[in-house]
Amino acid sequence: MSLKQIEKRRAVFKPLLENPFPAVEFPFIEQELQGHILEFLLNQLQEVSLWNGIKGDDKPPKPEILKEMTIGFNSTVKSLEAQARPHKKHLEKKIRYVFVCKPDITPQLLIQQFPVLCYTASRGVKVKLIQLPRGSASQLGEKLARRCTILGMFDNDIIPTSFKTLLESTPDVQVPWLEEVKLRELNVKMLETSAPIKVQKKNKVEKKNKVEKKNKVEKKNKVEKKKK
Repeated sequence: MSLKQIEKRRAVFKPLLENPFPAVEFPFIEQELQGHILEFLLNQLQEVSLWNGIKGDDKPPKPEILKEMTIGFNSTVKSLEAQARPHKKHLEKKIRYVFVCKPDITPQLLIQQFPVLCYTASRGVKVKLIQLPRGSASQLGEKLARRCTILGMFDNDIIPTSFKTLLESTPDVQVPWLEEVKLRELNVKMLETSAPIKVQKKNKVEKKNKVEKKNKVEKKNKVEKKKK
């Protein structure tokens, strides 16, 4: 191998920023308990399922339970974010329970924010983050007549006491690094590596110059012909 074939490289430094905050996991809920919660939840949505099945002008008003829920990612996140803001202490309604069909959601990156979001939205009352079992998304979709993997529920009197007791038995979201927030010195390390030096070969430059010179000559000849 000749020296010309050896790629020239230069030293570069890339910053490595250390993240002191570990990822927060969903509260662990036993599979059996997840199944019982889903059963109760589907029972609460039975009225919605019947309402969706009614067509025509005689359709009654929306079931009251729909006014006490946020359905889907966007509406649930929006409500939690509003609830987490310090100046939003007197919201008319506050989310109390968040149900997530975690095994049915891909990629999981979409829901990584929910533990911290539920924790910061827990102002006065803890927001429960509840993982539902695999396959629950399709069952919720059947009741609501739309795809649903995330459901928020406000604290209301419609929820039966037995269902509330079941939901309250689930563990709270734990975010240790938010319980006692302390400032830490930023730890930035530099990694020495290398990157190729892009050198334009002499032949390519000469070829480019010849093409440009030829184009100029042809253009000049065309102008002279037009004058004649």
